[in-house]
Amino acid sequence: MKQRELQFSAHGKDSDEHDASGSNNNNGVVETTKSTVAVTVTEATTTFATTSFEEGIAVEDDSMSHDKDTVEQILNYLDQFPNKPTTARAASAFSLFSDSDAFTLDKIYDKPHTVVTELKGTIWWDVNGDGKQGDYTNKTLNAMEYDYGMTNVANILLVDCESNAEIYRTTSEPKNAASSLTYPQKKTLNPYAGQYNFPLSSVSGGRYYVVYQAPKDFRVSGNVLPLDRVNEQSNSQGKTTYFECLPRGGEGAEFGDKARETGDLDYEGYCARTIGCFEVGEKSTLEERFKDLVLKGSDTNTPEEGNGRNSTFLDDYSGLLVALPTPHTLDVGFSEQEWELPSYQYVDAQITLKFPSAVSLSDLKATLAESFADYDSFGVSNNRKVLAQMFTQYFRQYDANSTAASAFALEGLDLFKAEVSAAQEFASSSSNSSRYLRGSSSRRVQEAMDDSGPEITYTLTARGSYRPPPHDQLGYFVEDSINANPSVVVNSFKEQQNLPRFFSELEDVGARHLTVGPPAPLKGLSGLTAYQEDIDAHRAGAEGGMAGWATAPLIIIVLGIVSLASFFLFRRVFKRRRVVTDFGDMKAKGFAVSPHTKVDDKKRKRRKRGDDADHEDNANAVSNRSGGYSQSLRMTRKMIPHKRMLCDEMLLKRGYPQ
Repeated sequence: MKQRELQFSAHGKDSDEHDASGSNNNNGVVETTKSTVAVTVTEATTTFATTSFEEGIAVEDDSMSHDKDTVEQILNYLDQFPNKPTTARAASAFSLFSDSDAFTLDKIYDKPHTVVTELKGTIWWDVNGDGKQGDYTNKTLNAMEYDYGMTNVANILLVDCESNAEIYRTTSEPKNAASSLTYPQKKTLNPYAGQYNFPLSSVSGGRYYVVYQAPKDFRVSGNVLPLDRVNEQSNSQGKTTYFECLPRGGEGAEFGDKARETGDLDYEGYCARTIGCFEVGEKSTLEERFKDLVLKGSDTNTPEEGNGRNSTFLDDYSGLLVALPTPHTLDVGFSEQEWELPSYQYVDAQITLKFPSAVSLSDLKATLAESFADYDSFGVSNNRKVLAQMFTQYFRQYDANSTAASAFALEGLDLFKAEVSAAQEFASSSSNSSRYLRGSSSRRVQEAMDDSGPEITYTLTARGSYRPPPHDQLGYFVEDSINANPSVVVNSFKEQQNLPRFFSELEDVGARHLTVGPPAPLKGLSGLTAYQEDIDAHRAGAEGGMAGWATAPLIIIVLGIVSLASFFLFRRVFKRRRVVTDFGDMKAKGFAVSPHTKVDDKKRKRRKRGDDADHEDNANAVSNRSGGYSQSLRMTRKMIPHKRMLCDEMLLKRGYPQ
């Protein structure tokens, strides 16, 4: 990502002059003055000119270090924005489509929707490219993403959800018809910076979505669904100069089908659309269809309390209203990145830390109580920050040292959820139980669950870039890198000084990729994948039964047994029917020839030659059995026609009638 230098002034104003339209004369990059604080934004953090007196803030030179008024004014500027992201995490295929019915109209109408009176949104500047507007711990980054809107972004389309046909096309404010240049601008200077609007007067009642097209050297990065480019044009150097975005997908279920077929979705970054559709209609129509409507507050950041249908404001309103799936459905981030763009994936994974029985579950919960209360509590906890940095560093080192390097470059990692439980409880109540751990200690867990200690499971979203084809899965890399070297991860925890003491007693660690797609290909040391059957069973509260990971090996074993049984049966049947006439030839070839087989062959040869002496011996042998001479001879006479004369002679000799 490019570095961009910005200046925060003491009074929340930039030093350059703005014209009436809100545009400035140096493309949004503000010149340095003595009363400003210099900020340089890089990949995932914000650094400053000199020593920091609060995280994310620094003074440019010594002359300002004692200017208390300037410091106070800067802090006041940073504090005017919500001190948390608008969403807890970037959207992934798993978070969107693990419920296969999430994009059906019945489910959509059951969910809460935010009611607004204007069809408008904001293109905000995603400074660190993580897909989330705002930050829990970095106040400067948080202020920049809330305050800066992307100006002059063209080709923002309103699309009919049923037909995928374009209805209206607009550009974000402030517009500049004479230029295609896009740059970030402060909304504290121009409240309309980055804002786009579709007049409701040009729209009839129905369901719609919005399509976004990235300007040169930017990518669409926020919570969106990916779209394809069409009608592409390139220059002689192969650089993209023109393309159009292809609207598709309707309500969004089509993307879920794709995710279940191939796994996590690829985001090219050039074209995207809102997640799902929103509805435009009159108050009575929306009340009839939606079970829960909430009126968005005037500050545009938080909805008002109560149900929208109980609002006196809506009772007096006679125009069209808009029902949005979330308050920020139409607010989308653009991050700065040089074209040609790599494809991104946003993937979910779980990492489970297993502690020995000496670590008390109650102590673990008490120590980390502030981290598990809710998303916001976990977001501001120091443990989350330390763990995110540690896992990010580990994944990058593993990739660099691996003999089979991943196709992905890890762009970022965000922990957004933590759960603590006893191993036995976790095995029955969560899809990520102790059976997903590897190594000798995990085998002991399976053999002696009663002696198991507590577990902590962290859920994270990883963001990685690569250049397909072929299509690959970042989640498999995250999973394999942990499960292939659990002891290395355990040692990293034991060496960490900024975590509670019990992390140094960590016993084992395991990871799983959360995906709605097909299972990972079989690898030597790969981890266990969260199969869709496991996910469905977990959501239904099912217990017992065979684990999804055991199904494939069982099928292979059964097929092997059936194949072997069929082979031996086939061989036995056809060997019995085979008539061997030349045993000398078989013996010369190395076959073992049993004595009874030779005798039977000699008897057949004698019968064929009509050897009467031998026939007589056989008849005598038959007639001597238990006194039933006549009966035996008569039976022999009937069954073997060529022995009839011999039997007649024997009967006459012994005085029996024929």
